[in-house]
Amino acid sequence: HDAAIIDILNPNNYEYYSKWNPTCSNPRVIIQNTGEQPLTKCTIRCWVSYGDWLEYEWTGNLGFLEKEIVEIPVEDLGWWRDFNGTMTFTAQVYAVGGGWPDLDEYENNNVKSVKFEAPEWTDGAFFLWFTTNNKASENSYKLVDAGGTVLFERNNLANNTEYKDTFNLDPGCYSVILEDTDHDGIAFWASNQFEGETSGQFRIRKVGGSYLEIFPGDFGHYHRYNFSVGFALEAEEIVLDHKINIIPNPNNGEFTVELSGFVEGNAHLEIVDLTGRHAYSENMLSTNNFAESHLKLTHLPAGNYIVKITTGERVYTEKLIKL
Repeated sequence: HDAAIIDILNPNNYEYYSKWNPTCSNPRVIIQNTGEQPLTKCTIRCWVSYGDWLEYEWTGNLGFLEKEIVEIPVEDLGWWRDFNGTMTFTAQVYAVGGGWPDLDEYENNNVKSVKFEAPEWTDGAFFLWFTTNNKASENSYKLVDAGGTVLFERNNLANNTEYKDTFNLDPGCYSVILEDTDHDGIAFWASNQFEGETSGQFRIRKVGGSYLEIFPGDFGHYHRYNFSVGFALEAEEIVLDHKINIIPNPNNGEFTVELSGFVEGNAHLEIVDLTGRHAYSENMLSTNNFAESHLKLTHLPAGNYIVKITTGERVYTEKLIKL
């Protein structure tokens, strides 16, 4: 008799599992029967802070080398708090056969630990902001809770249309999922070049504040954003990184430039060509942690440009492609 924990799908910061992570949804582990005898019962124990256990009694019928994904329910969201500060998730299998004595005959594959990152968190109202492209019939999006229950969903979308849906959720873990049935996202350069598909935009923004997430345009079949509301999983203060977003990019001269980070209400935007020649400049609409400009520069010649943003402390640059 032998049972093994062979992998952890979430939480896990392994890049291969980035579609599901970071998250505070129910942990999912993969168990395998690596013994000759059928595996019908075992206990799975997992923890973030050692000693604060979750235990799940699994039953089934796995033959030699058969696997199963097991989801461990989390009823108290406080369990996710990492009091040890290691950001490590550990799963263990024991009590093979359903009790004592434990029938497991090989202990070296009973425990697996992985590093993980906590999802972003927010409080207060936020809204989903979707501007569709000219193939909106390929898209749909939904808001789900940690148990997978769909709280809100939109499909049958119209081409080149703006949708804004506002939410103020109870504390918990949630996910926003944007899907594309053609598996090319909402802004893929090859689809634009060969199929005439225009670029769409999908963003999550706090009401009266900065963006929580700006979805990539070429995400393939789907993009999932996991977040928590009302509580943070990490004890230390989160450092706000600076990030420039140009939406869309490439574009026809109508686009939005955004800077998230420590702005202090002062940001100046300048656009130059690759030779350094000035093309446009303006002061951005700025708050302490966010700045944006909505631009209509269709008169600029097609080509590559550099967007330069200067704040009170630093200078940030990003490449712009004008079609």
